[in-house]
Amino acid sequence: MSRLLVIQMAKLGDFIQSTPFLAALKSARPGRSVALAAGDAAVLEAARLSPLVEEVLAVGPGRPVPAGEFAAVFHLNSALAAARLPGRVRAGARFGPALAEDDTLRFTPAQ
Repeated sequence: MSRLLVIQMAKLGDFIQSTPFLAALKSARPGRSVALAAGDAAVLEAARLSPLVEEVLAVGPGRPVPAGEFAAVFHLNSALAAARLPGRVRAGARFGPALAEDDTLRFTPAQ
């Protein structure tokens, strides 16, 4: 089963607002498991309780980058502090904001 990674580095309200995206992602890519990476304790707990998420990964300062390979990574935040994470994850495709080599925030064409 291929893994998909969703990075949600904001607070609980943003996670709740991202649940329609998670539902659409699961519907569009059946048979793939969804891992959610977050740094906020409330988001991590809500993700553990969600039927839309199979794996919960705590990320942030002092924590390792999510291990393994992902079919795709979906970064849902535009904060510069979180924008380096998508580039550090091994993934076949990347969607969402990320820092370019010149430290400017870039968005994928899908954005």
